[in-house]
Amino acid sequence: MKSRGAKNDLRRTLYFRGCLALLLVILGSGFQPAHAETFTFESKTSLKSYTATIGGQLSFPPGRGPFPVVILLHACGGLDRLGKASLSAHARSLEQAGFATYILDSLSARGLTADQVCDGPKGRDASEFRLDDLFNARDALQNHPRVDKNRFFALGQSHGASVAIWAAVNLVNRDRFRAVAAFYPDCRASLLHSFSLRSPVIVFAGGKDDWTPPAPSCEEAKRRERPPGGEIELIIYPDAYHAFDQQRRDRYKGHALIYDGQATATSRKRMLGFFVRYLRDESPSGSSSARSGAN
Repeated sequence: MKSRGAKNDLRRTLYFRGCLALLLVILGSGFQPAHAETFTFESKTSLKSYTATIGGQLSFPPGRGPFPVVILLHACGGLDRLGKASLSAHARSLEQAGFATYILDSLSARGLTADQVCDGPKGRDASEFRLDDLFNARDALQNHPRVDKNRFFALGQSHGASVAIWAAVNLVNRDRFRAVAAFYPDCRASLLHSFSLRSPVIVFAGGKDDWTPPAPSCEEAKRRERPPGGEIELIIYPDAYHAFDQQRRDRYKGHALIYDGQATATSRKRMLGFFVRYLRDESPSGSSSARSGAN
């Protein structure tokens, strides 16, 4: 016979799963945010020549809030048409689940182009000032009346994903993010060294990615033992390429960028479940298991 405590735990588990299932059912339902606005702020960076007033689109779900916020970081190409469309699709699914979203534009106000950042002289600088942008955006958003000041998440694509992972590293005098989602990042710099993570990270990668392949760096990072609150989940879609969640089918600087609808849909659901898991006020604890494959 089950104890009352066990029954209560079962009820809570079923309730959580039911809520999550309901959230996933409405994905793609045509939901529109109740309110969207352009939000700008001054980003003072450690590279002083890149200090600038930048901004992005801040969107809220229906209701009064305050809402938890996901800050979305574009790839090295910036917010071109397809990059913006893919981040907007991620944002809509998050808004359906009760998150506010902020699509941050780090390049336009600085007059930077994809060629300068993706494989040019500005790429290394961009990694540094974009990290400052992310934390400065969080600080600025904390003053918004509809924002939950204690629940911030980050999501990035490619170069933006690498920046988001850097934000999860134990950085001096900077508060942690609740959780980070990284789509096809370069894991080499941020995960293979002896850095401790202060935020749990979920990585989505394509097995056929020839720009930022998950092997060996992401796989090695996943194998390393980490304390509670610094877990890494790694999901590899064996047949997916770089930029699999963007409506592309072309090559850029010799790399294949190919959309994969199934990987996009399943990764979005996994990301949502991951973020919902870390919405609670208590610090993350316990081990997060992960499986590689197109789950």
